[in-house]
Amino acid sequence: MSWRSRHWASRGWSGALHLYTSSASVLTSKALQTIENYRRQECSRLVLAREQKKALIDQHGTHPTDTGSPEVQIALLSERIGQLTEHFKTHLKDHGSRRGLLMLVSKRRRLLDYLKTYDSSRYKNVVQKLGLRH
Repeated sequence: MSWRSRHWASRGWSGALHLYTSSASVLTSKALQTIENYRRQECSRLVLAREQKKALIDQHGTHPTDTGSPEVQIALLSERIGQLTEHFKTHLKDHGSRRGLLMLVSKRRRLLDYLKTYDSSRYKNVVQKLGLRH
């Protein structure tokens, strides 16, 4: 028992006792495993899988070893934005991820603006392929 627990117990405030005990001691190991598995599943859904990423790169790349062209970056960002949009349908109060979504959208917008400025045919092709509003 920690000193805080003894302090609260000595004054008869046992209701506040649970505030200072660690959640790990209250939860069983099975419950902790279940929570950890849920967190892993949620994280893996939010991050693009390798196979999915490779398929997008193959589809939108300009040559076989292309991984960094604006078209590929825009396609990857669009896929991630779509996943986060689905995530927010069930997690309405996830404001930290919402900020990340806004940053991804602005990064995609900057890449689209770059393409529009320097090569409008590539820009039109990407917008048409991905079905983006322009």
